[in-house]
Amino acid sequence: MRSATVNIIGEMVKKDLFSLEQLQNYIVPQFQALSLDPSPLVRSALANVVSLVAKAFGRDLTQRLLLTCISDLMKDEYHDVRLNIVSHAAEICTVLGLDVLAHSLLTTIQGLIMDNQWRIRKSVIQQIPEMSKQFGPEMFQTKLESLFLSSLSDSVH
Repeated sequence: MRSATVNIIGEMVKKDLFSLEQLQNYIVPQFQALSLDPSPLVRSALANVVSLVAKAFGRDLTQRLLLTCISDLMKDEYHDVRLNIVSHAAEICTVLGLDVLAHSLLTTIQGLIMDNQWRIRKSVIQQIPEMSKQFGPEMFQTKLESLFLSSLSDSVH
């Protein structure tokens, strides 16, 4: 039920059926507990939805209310949770901007590009073009280029 409810929240956010006040006061306070939920299915569903809420919130509210949750999901022990949040990394980067991302999420993304699960590595690699566009050539060259190029010799074809 919790994962189904989280998925429905995502659909409702897409359709603008919640006000910012409702999201801020009723929905997002549950996200921190859900990001630590014992069920990986719930955390995985949340990882799919959090970027939608971030878009609705904008930079300041996302930074204040969702950044910890996003970081927790990126470090989750269950690979599908990490895969789902990484699949939305470029969207989250767009909302947060470079200055916030450079200090908090970029380090996590760099770690995920070397994750044991190939699907997560692939998802990070697929996000590189959009993130590079947002970061600019200098940030790409200093933070992501060597990791990106190392994927050319990944053991998974």
